Amino acid sequence: AHDKRGSVYGFTFELDAWRESRRQLIEAGPPETGVPSVGRADFWRWRVPALVFALAAIAAVGWYVARSTPTATQQRDPEAVRLVQLANFSLNAGRTQVETGIRYYQDAIRLDPEYAVAWSGLAVGHMVQVWFGEARVPEARALVRREAAEAMRLDPTLGNPWRTLAAVSHFFDWDHVRAETEFRTARELSPNDPPAYSWYADFLLDLRRFDEAREFYKQAQTVSPCWLEPIAFVGNSYLFSGHPDLAIVEYQRVLESEPNFGLAIHYLGRAYMLKGEHEKGVAQLRKSNEILGAVPCSGGDLG
Repeated sequence: AHDKRGSVYGFTFELDAWRESRRQLIEAGPPETGVPSVGRADFWRWRVPALVFALAAIAAVGWYVARSTPTATQQRDPEAVRLVQLANFSLNAGRTQVETGIRYYQDAIRLDPEYAVAWSGLAVGHMVQVWFGEARVPEARALVRREAAEAMRLDPTLGNPWRTLAAVSHFFDWDHVRAETEFRTARELSPNDPPAYSWYADFLLDLRRFDEAREFYKQAQTVSPCWLEPIAFVGNSYLFSGHPDLAIVEYQRVLESEPNFGLAIHYLGRAYMLKGEHEKGVAQLRKSNEILGAVPCSGGDLG
């Protein structure tokens, strides 16, 4: 099957191919708890693109973990701290950065097995690998839950593992009720953690709660004014609700500050394609594919 994993266009043949690729990733059927009461075809039309971009969000902000998390009061191994800092790449993370970040987190844990922040970051990295097509959902789900649980055991005050578990509940298990509770806990424990708001906004967008999603993206910007990703994803809230022109304005705002911000370039390409400006769209998608490292959804959009 064509490894699409999502499309903002919702063409029938694209969605059928995506379903088949997801069926191969997830052995058991998804639970139905917490799904909004919309028609099945309508549900798929909106859930598919949001899944892709939310995993993109995970990839882009995963390395923000340690930067947004207070270090435990006890003295940490200095080399382990340095390794975790090395894992915090630019917010425009690609395949190579993710793989390298995982190695740094693993090295930090070997030096300091009780470093909760490193365990939390490692859980994010292994979840991101699914988006890049480097891991299957069943194996990744179990691994990410174990690593997040270890981070929580070592430091119960951390909110980051809770948002990672929430993403697993939502995107891997389709347990939206549980996910919303876990996202809430993450924000309560880490109110100054920008991804706690951005990831929850991804969740809301996935459930077609577009206005709420925009508000939480704006809260993420308030907590971290220099962070570009929430601006790009405000654009996605317009794109996925059928307003590509408004979306393009937001993507261009991001690219004025950072011309090589891969996610904004990717979704700008999708917006142009949705408008029928195919030449512009293909050019942007090719550029983003080079920057992000040939991710499955980007390659799928290019055919």
